[in-house]
Amino acid sequence: MISDTAIREAIRTEKARSVVVEASAGTGKTTLLTDRVKELVEGGISLDKLAVVTFTEAAASELRQRIREKLPPEHRRNMDQAWITTIHGFASRVLREYFHLCNGVPEFSMEAAHFSRSELEIQWDLFLAQAAPSVLQASSESLRNPGSRSLLEIAGQIEKHRWFTSSAPLGNTHEQLTELISSWKRQMQSLVPRCTDQADKLLKSIQNTLDSLNQGVAVKVNLQGGSAKNWGGKQPLSEVKAQLREYNNRDLRLVEQYSAMLPVLPALENLVIPFANNMRSLWDSNPTRLSFNDLLHKAWTAVETSPELQAELNGKFSHIFIDEFQDTSLVQIKLFTELLGKTGLKTKLTVVGDPKQSIFGWRDADIETYKDTLEELKRNKALSETIQVNFRSETSIIDFVNSFGKTLFNQISPEEKPFSCGYSPIESRHDAGQGTGVTVHRLSGDNAGEMAQFEAAAIADIIEDPGSTAVVFRTKTHLDALVQELDRRGIPYQVEVGRDFHKRQEVKDTASLLRAVLCPSDSYALAETFRSIYFGISDRDISLWRDDKTPQSIKDAEAIIDRLRDVARSRPPGPFMETLFRNTCLLPAVKASGYQVTRRLGNLRFILETACAVPDYALLLETLLGMAPVSADEPSAPPEGGAGAVTLTTIHSAKGLAWKHVILTNPGSSFNNRFPGVLVNDRDLSAGVKTADGATGLYNGLKLREKARSRAEYRRLLYVAVTRPRDRLDIFVPEDPAAGSPSEILCNALAGSENFYDSVTVPEHSGTRAEKARKILPHPARKPEEFVVLYPDTEPDVQTAREKQMRLGTEVHRILELIDFDEPAVWIKNNLDQIHSSLEFPEEASALALNFFSAFDITGAELLGREHPLLVDGKQYYIDLLIKRNGVLEVIDYKTDRADPYAKAQEYRDKLLLYRNTLEKITGTAAVAKLVFLRQGVVVTV
Repeated sequence: MISDTAIREAIRTEKARSVVVEASAGTGKTTLLTDRVKELVEGGISLDKLAVVTFTEAAASELRQRIREKLPPEHRRNMDQAWITTIHGFASRVLREYFHLCNGVPEFSMEAAHFSRSELEIQWDLFLAQAAPSVLQASSESLRNPGSRSLLEIAGQIEKHRWFTSSAPLGNTHEQLTELISSWKRQMQSLVPRCTDQADKLLKSIQNTLDSLNQGVAVKVNLQGGSAKNWGGKQPLSEVKAQLREYNNRDLRLVEQYSAMLPVLPALENLVIPFANNMRSLWDSNPTRLSFNDLLHKAWTAVETSPELQAELNGKFSHIFIDEFQDTSLVQIKLFTELLGKTGLKTKLTVVGDPKQSIFGWRDADIETYKDTLEELKRNKALSETIQVNFRSETSIIDFVNSFGKTLFNQISPEEKPFSCGYSPIESRHDAGQGTGVTVHRLSGDNAGEMAQFEAAAIADIIEDPGSTAVVFRTKTHLDALVQELDRRGIPYQVEVGRDFHKRQEVKDTASLLRAVLCPSDSYALAETFRSIYFGISDRDISLWRDDKTPQSIKDAEAIIDRLRDVARSRPPGPFMETLFRNTCLLPAVKASGYQVTRRLGNLRFILETACAVPDYALLLETLLGMAPVSADEPSAPPEGGAGAVTLTTIHSAKGLAWKHVILTNPGSSFNNRFPGVLVNDRDLSAGVKTADGATGLYNGLKLREKARSRAEYRRLLYVAVTRPRDRLDIFVPEDPAAGSPSEILCNALAGSENFYDSVTVPEHSGTRAEKARKILPHPARKPEEFVVLYPDTEPDVQTAREKQMRLGTEVHRILELIDFDEPAVWIKNNLDQIHSSLEFPEEASALALNFFSAFDITGAELLGREHPLLVDGKQYYIDLLIKRNGVLEVIDYKTDRADPYAKAQEYRDKLLLYRNTLEKITGTAAVAKLVFLRQGVVVTV
């Protein structure tokens, strides 16, 4: 007897009210949902009166199959009449079948996004050419800095939010700046009387800052000095400095950002937002094409504005089921609430979900809206129940999950509360065994890289049955270390396709070749194809080809590409891809490289399988470019039992799946604190905009909101991870996690948990420091190598200032060549010993390297290379940093000069232009060159 049998029966048979079901992990929600569908059908509701909606094609397919199996034969033949589909499929069907009420057309194509980057650039240039001279004059400073292309990037992000049609959502930045300055003037003025000595150094610093604030200029308060006797003792002086430190560390930066944004506001109001509005109008003028976001928005607005359509749909559906309701978004809720109306919400809706598994915020899943909707349904007297019996896991796993989950969700910060959820315990099934249980492995190591290697070895040690084991991870930062260890030991594995699939080199190379085949005029794709692993042609030969001096290597590649074009004209994507693999050096090159051969061949196999499955080349290319709305990030089933391969997957992709043995890797030492240039809150229709130097008044508040939301979601991600195993769970964490890190959140939850074994994994320290450095400091572009002491024979006391500057510059470049761009401060901390033992100026070099990340905004950039080699007229040069952003190459050169950056920029101008022009010639794409002066934190575009 299942302990919640009565609850399940009440849910299954309820016919008069709407139903809300919270179904924790492994509790059989799909079975319960299909049982309820069967009950309603057998009770007289025909299948064409039902809609069952979920969020992925895989889940919709499973629901269709499960419902078909449940129904008696006389109802199965009517299965096609039921709307069992994804949320996007539901919206699409509404727009097609009721086009006459939706102000649309019955046939339309689906696009991944509204406009390509090149289309936006063309329209932007036309828009600027047609702008009034007065508007251009008012925006002239912004068109220079942050620059025309940065403004276009902001416009492209604004265009995605249809409600963002004016500057009103941005608030009043000028008022906020004025209020911030006034607030600090009042606070500092209140501090002045507390000092009894007018000659006190701290008091003078406060008065200097006040004088500057009175002139509208914010400067830092010098906290050096200040006598305790002048401020009433040590404690009062400490409190005063703490207050001033808050100004220095937080609010001074806000003043600087608001001040820098003021000159940009006219361009936002008169150019950027009007351009975004124009682009929306241009897109909407053609009703035969819709993006996936358009589907939901258009269906909602059609139902909202057409009483006839609302009545038609409300009358059609006797009941609507929404599965995985925790993944719903604001616009999805609006669609169904408008469709059902107040009466329908009370009687016609069944929602099934688990707020503890709401982990798709990046897909617009909105837990605040989820909670609000559930409260409304409960106020309308819906049947609201929680099912608790878990059919997946053994007792030892369940006991741990309950202890862990209660602690995890009770430790939320006040900032996380709006985005959090409570914990509802689960129970073991009556016939559950004890199971192997849970072990926490605490990793000890000098730094993150070393710990990743020892973690990989420890994971390989505990894999007993590869085919029933999954290794799940939050991010793929250290996936390479695990893959290399599994390769070394000969343990078979498969890497589940994830959101970064399109960033893998062999996938990018295949996408470039496909573009070159399908579009002969795409010279950039052709150049990338020549350089790719398919042909491996040197930059020198590509330069000759650009100069119409085509070498034999290019001629041979062009001949193969021409033959591939012939194949593409006559054959579907599958046979084409087979021909491609057979007639290029790709497969031999991958096998000969010895680098992650299994994983890379698996990626190529996936490409081939996708090519065989898709109907045309356009969809194949979208998948390879990461533009497809599904497929590339669609969770896939674990390997069959006979496959015998360990599954390596993200927690997101593991949701809905289960394995006998699950290994959760170290979740990492920091959160991703990169945020886009435009942040919005769809609930209150507020927005913030950020440039390299400035931010509108609401941006930082929205950023803090997003940080809190992501941390609350991370807790739910951990819950999803620990509920995947059936029999055994192993968790890896650092012994000493960084404060505020993902690892610390996990460790804090474990500290309040029970029912697990504790184990410390101590690395075997062998060899010299140099040998260890060789292991943990891989060079991004060449073979791994250790830090080496630069100029070891030079005596510091005889070096000239210029020699010191050159050494320091070299050391800064060395750090920036190796540093983790996602977590620079963490990387410095983890490699502090090596930096101090290997560099002559460790502190100064580290500080200057970190200055790069505060001076230069790398949001949205794709890293192409560090110390990137460039051959010009037989001479070898190296580009400090080469990135690609919004279709434009950016050549970045670091400088540690002390002089005026704008004057020094003229000295470096010719070389930077040489780099830029050569790259444009080789690749056929636009490029810009920028100098980053690390001491001053200034970026100069050449």
